[in-house]
Amino acid sequence: MRHFPQPSIERPRAPQTWSAALGALALCCLFGCVPGVERQGESPSVAVQLGAPSTPLPTALRRSVELNGPALRVLLRHAAQGLKIASPGGLRLRNPESGSGIAELPARGHARLAAVSGQLAYNGRGTGLSFALVEPLIEGDSLKAAGHRYRGSLGLQADGDQLLLINVVGLEDYLKGVLPSEIPSDWPLEAQKAQAVAARSFALAHRNASKQPWDVDDSVSSQVYKGLDAERPLPSQAVDETRDI
Repeated sequence: MRHFPQPSIERPRAPQTWSAALGALALCCLFGCVPGVERQGESPSVAVQLGAPSTPLPTALRRSVELNGPALRVLLRHAAQGLKIASPGGLRLRNPESGSGIAELPARGHARLAAVSGQLAYNGRGTGLSFALVEPLIEGDSLKAAGHRYRGSLGLQADGDQLLLINVVGLEDYLKGVLPSEIPSDWPLEAQKAQAVAARSFALAHRNASKQPWDVDDSVSSQVYKGLDAERPLPSQAVDETRDI
C-alpha cells in the first residue's frame, strides 16, 4: 500500500515564553464561566515539590485506556491561560495512582487549578501531586478542551509554574482523530487504510520515546489531531480494518 503524503498545514502554536502567571487554569463545566487568571503560589499548604516533567504515565492511567489500544499521551496545550475544560454532566479531578478523588465539579461549577513549583494547587491549596486526571462525572461523556472534544482522559501536569494539558487516549481512538485532519475524508478506502498504517507506525515509534511527559503533540510537528470532533465514518473504518497491521 502507498503512503500518501500529508498536506502541509500551517498552524500557530502557543508561545513558550509566557510568564509563570499564565499557569492558572480555569476548570469549568459546560456553559460555566472562565474566572480571571490568578497565581496561587502564596498558599501555605503548598509545601512539597513532587514530580519532574519527565514523570512517566501512571500505571493505573495506562490501564484505563488500554482497551482502545496502547495508551498514547498527546500534548494539547502548554502554559495555557484560562483554558476551559468541559463535560456535559460535570467533571472529576482524580489521583490516577491511588484512584482517590480530589474534587468533583457539578455542571456549571468551576474551580481554579494552578501549577506552583512543580506541584498542582487546587483553589490555592496544595494537592501533593504533580499530575492529576480530569474525567467526566458521567461515564461515556466526552471532554471538551481547547475547542475540541476528546475521548479518553485529560491529564494535567505541573511543569514548574506552568501547566501541561495532555490527552491520554487509546491509540486507535487517537488515529480516528488524526486521519481526517491529515488527508481528505472522501479519499478512497484503500488510501485511507494506507494512511492509517503510516499514522499508526509513526505514533508507535514515538510512544515512550521521549523524556517528556507526552509522546506526540497535536500539531504538524507530530500529526494533526483534533479529537472526537474530527472523526468521520470512512477514516474510522480504515483505522478499524488496519488495527492489526
